[in-house]
Amino acid sequence: ASMNVLFLDETESEQLSRRVSFKEKLLPLVKGLVRVGQLRQVMSKYRGRLTEVVTLVVRTAVSASLETSGAEDGTSTSRDGDSDGDTSRGARGGQGGKSTS
Repeated sequence: ASMNVLFLDETESEQLSRRVSFKEKLLPLVKGLVRVGQLRQVMSKYRGRLTEVVTLVVRTAVSASLETSGAEDGTSTSRDGDSDGDTSRGARGGQGGKSTS
């Protein structure tokens, strides 16, 4: 599972060339961050932002999936009767299906 699947129309040689080019462009930045002692902080900040974005994407996808499945089976989008009983988050918890976020 590599990034190669994103560029199926490229030959292996083109993919390798693109990866080498990316690494060559990134190397001076990494070396500079190491030299000034900031690589760890930058990577930590990047990891935090990436986590926020991934969390938002997953929440959006799950919400859309729940809305779609509720519309397909004719049920209300209100989640009052969920089997897990979690109505504390407000987005679907007994609010008539209206998002508060």
